[in-house]
Amino acid sequence: MRRPLLSSVLSIALAALLLLGTGEPHAHPGAPAGWDILGAARALAQSVGFLATFDGQPTAPQTWHPTDWDMQINIADSYRGDGTSMPLMQAHHGPDCGAPPATHPITRLEDAVFVCKDHMMTSITGGYGQIVLTPNAMVDFTDGEAVVTFDMSTFR
Repeated sequence: MRRPLLSSVLSIALAALLLLGTGEPHAHPGAPAGWDILGAARALAQSVGFLATFDGQPTAPQTWHPTDWDMQINIADSYRGDGTSMPLMQAHHGPDCGAPPATHPITRLEDAVFVCKDHMMTSITGGYGQIVLTPNAMVDFTDGEAVVTFDMSTFR
């Protein structure tokens, strides 16, 4: 059974909110007076922002291995695999990245997150499963409202 991207995206948003914490300073030992990690992160986020486009037009589904995101993939319940595999499933997009209803087979957890046609996809099967994607970015609510936007499909 395919798990919805919605739960992954909501996990991303929740993780970003939780990373903000209480707003109390978290001083680094040996840092100059008045310097704190959250303050530095807030300044960076405001000046740079965060944008993940998942661009790519590969000729086949390309396994996504982010260097600036934390990615956790877990299958529990009825499937007791070796921790690197899952039961065979047909993930959307064909072996040439052709649009659905074309599919391609996957059995490895590392292939559960992939890029095709300028977007990222998640696919998982084998009992209860979860893919959690956490970007290396925080949302700053210090001065009031902040906006987090994303485009997603709620196909399943």
